[in-house]
Amino acid sequence: MIARIKKTGKLIDVVPYGDEFAQLFPEGDFKFYTKDELDFRVDVDWNQVRIQLICAALTGLLANPDSILSRESIVEAVIKIADALVKELKGGKDENTSLTKG
Repeated sequence: MIARIKKTGKLIDVVPYGDEFAQLFPEGDFKFYTKDELDFRVDVDWNQVRIQLICAALTGLLANPDSILSRESIVEAVIKIADALVKELKGGKDENTSLTKG
């Protein structure tokens, strides 16, 4: 789960570990935090998530050199893909995030 360290404001990924929360590092080390040291009310920048998803979808579509899609079709497709993924990540909430016409 994502939490913010109250002291520094840094976002980290932690897992419950008894009465504390453990942050796992790639080297296999752990750092432990108490519940009072962390804030679990993390706001997600959905526009930033959407932009990252658009970039990933665009990369995937452009990786196919045999694509017969026009530029306009590719743009429309990646925006629809990103909007659908954001909607799913938000738990199916239908908030207006679309940049597509109509």
